[in-house]
Amino acid sequence: MSSRAGTGQKADLLIYEAIDLELIYKAMSAMSPPAVAQGMLRHMRKEHTTAEDVDRLAQAAGVKQLVLTHLIPGKDEPDSVYLEPVMKHYSGPETVARDLMSF
Repeated sequence: MSSRAGTGQKADLLIYEAIDLELIYKAMSAMSPPAVAQGMLRHMRKEHTTAEDVDRLAQAAGVKQLVLTHLIPGKDEPDSVYLEPVMKHYSGPETVARDLMSF
């Protein structure tokens, strides 16, 4: 999380990654032994950001628009998997980035 979050700094646009831990674990469990899946999940929790955590960051930072990118697992799940958790705390416009979009 940015050290500037909540300090009155506002931005027009925040572009940030988002992950879904439940979907990641299901995918890893189907392809890997349990110990490998657990290790990958620990990595994802430590090194990546859930959509719900991104919404808290965006709200605290006072950003005008949020764009989610680098979606994990990012396979065939609908945009709502990432956007619905964002709506819990962030009230501005949010978008899931797709190739060739411009902002």
